[in-house]
Amino acid sequence: MEGVFYNDATFVSHSGSLHGNAVLSKYSIEKSEHIVLKSKETLTDEEFSNSKYFPDFPRAIVDATIRLANGPVHVLSVHGAWTAPPTDTPEALRQAKLIAEHLGRLQTPFILGGDLNTTPDKQVIKIIETAANNLITGSAITRTTHPKVHKVAAKELSVDYIFASNHFKLLQIESPVVLVSDHLPVVAKLEFKD
Repeated sequence: MEGVFYNDATFVSHSGSLHGNAVLSKYSIEKSEHIVLKSKETLTDEEFSNSKYFPDFPRAIVDATIRLANGPVHVLSVHGAWTAPPTDTPEALRQAKLIAEHLGRLQTPFILGGDLNTTPDKQVIKIIETAANNLITGSAITRTTHPKVHKVAAKELSVDYIFASNHFKLLQIESPVVLVSDHLPVVAKLEFKD
C-alpha cells in the first residue's frame, strides 16, 4: 500500500496534529500534486470546535497518478467547504469551479472522491458534474453521514461523492453503515469502458 498526504494546516495547541487529505493505493503512485482550494496555515482549538469557523478551513485536492495495465489514472481526494446547513456560499462555489477546472485539464482517466459537504441538489455539485460523472446519481445512496455519530445525523445528509471521467463504467456503488468516521464510506466498483 502506498499513499500521499497533504497537510494543509497545523493546530496551534497540538503541533503534532495534522489536517488535510490523502490518497491511498495498492498500486504504485508515479507522481502526486496538491491543488490549494483555500489556504490557512494554522487552526486554533476554538476554530476547530466552533462551526462558525468551518467555512474558513483550509481545503485542497490531492491528485495522485497511479499506473494500471490500461495506463495512468489520476486518483483524487478532496474535502470541500463546510456550512450548516449545506449552502451554495460564494466560497463553496469558487472551490467547485477550481475542482471542475482541474478535472477538465486532466488528459487521462480520473476518479475523484471526497466529502464535499453539500447535498446533490446544490450548485456546487452541478458545477463539478460539468467535468465529471457523479457516480452517486441514480444510486440507492441517500445518506453518507453516520446515523449514530455525525453531529447532524438526524438530517440523513448525502454529502460524500465519487466522480469519474467517461473512461469508466460503474458496476456497483454502496455506502455501508460501518463505524470508521462520522461519515460513511462510499465504495464503488468500476471498470474501464471498452
